[in-house]
Amino acid sequence: MSRTTRVIGFDREIQLDWLDTVAARVASGEDPGEVRAWLDAYLADRLGGEGRGGHRGKTVTVLNRIWSNVPPHCKAFRDDAVELIVNVPQDERLAVHWAMATAVYPFFGEVTATVGRLLSLQGDVVRAAVIKRLTESWGDRPAVRRASRAVWTSLAAWQTMEPTVKRGHYRAKTSKKTISAATSSLMVEATMLGTDREAISINEIQSWPAFYPFALTGLRQSILESSRIMISREGVDLEMLRRIT
Repeated sequence: MSRTTRVIGFDREIQLDWLDTVAARVASGEDPGEVRAWLDAYLADRLGGEGRGGHRGKTVTVLNRIWSNVPPHCKAFRDDAVELIVNVPQDERLAVHWAMATAVYPFFGEVTATVGRLLSLQGDVVRAAVIKRLTESWGDRPAVRRASRAVWTSLAAWQTMEPTVKRGHYRAKTSKKTISAATSSLMVEATMLGTDREAISINEIQSWPAFYPFALTGLRQSILESSRIMISREGVDLEMLRRIT
């Protein structure tokens, strides 16, 4: 069974400042238990309610898994992301958080790809259309609907899309955030981890719909410098990115 099989996980609205604080604590060397305890106290005043098992506890679990208590196959990737996020400009941190969420939670990656694909096809998107497509691929279950709404509201809170004059309709921001070569490479690897793909063509990844808020740069050079992804040529004009395992 694929290690990414049917893990929903991302089922709470997450704020960017929460992700920033978690990443900072991981960068300072705190272990998952310390991060979780701190998060529970930090969110108590903001979310109230019950801890472990309740809404606050489930929010802590989502945050902790994105940056601290990551799956084993994401640890080397997370270590690179931690080193990167403390050095990138503040307005580029979103892309690093996006990459971590994509690598750890395949469901997050599928929602963002669905949003990006609908924005590209239609020019705008409504939440109901996103939920419909996710229930088609993940099953029409309350957990899928809840998690789809959680990712949607997170994306809206992160200002990756903006409302149109039509009620409930959102469009992509008119200008994409240009991200550095290192962050671009991180997002590519995150996509491969989240989709459990060993290879993907450069052409496909450059138009990957989940990247709709970002403009990737310097991808080829950053991949050449990567220790976990390589470029290989297949045929006359097909270049593939392959994970080095």
